[in-house]
Amino acid sequence: MFSVGWVRPGHLEGLDIRNKKLLGSMVDGDYDNVAVWDVTTRSHWSGLISQRVSEVLLRYAQWAPGEPGLWLPRLTLRFSGGNVVEVLLGEGSAGQPVQASATNVAVLFDPPELPPWLKS
Repeated sequence: MFSVGWVRPGHLEGLDIRNKKLLGSMVDGDYDNVAVWDVTTRSHWSGLISQRVSEVLLRYAQWAPGEPGLWLPRLTLRFSGGNVVEVLLGEGSAGQPVQASATNVAVLFDPPELPPWLKS
């Protein structure tokens, strides 16, 4: 089981992926601000459940021009069947472009291209 979350803006910021359950390990105590989704029955995820994750690419980016720090706004999951899932700090609605966000996680399944703000 893997959990994906994010670290809020501050001293650290970015996606957080761990090989353990979310509640009780990544999140302790303050469950009022936590949303947990079981994705095993969702349309895009259901076909990936039986596939092995063949690669996890952590896509670090420079914190800001001239700054030495890095942050993790995106990770790529590649599956044994050839599918690709992009998990990124972003938000959007169906049919609308995904926008950058420091407080939301967007999931793109086999995207034909990435949002322009990620290409730089």
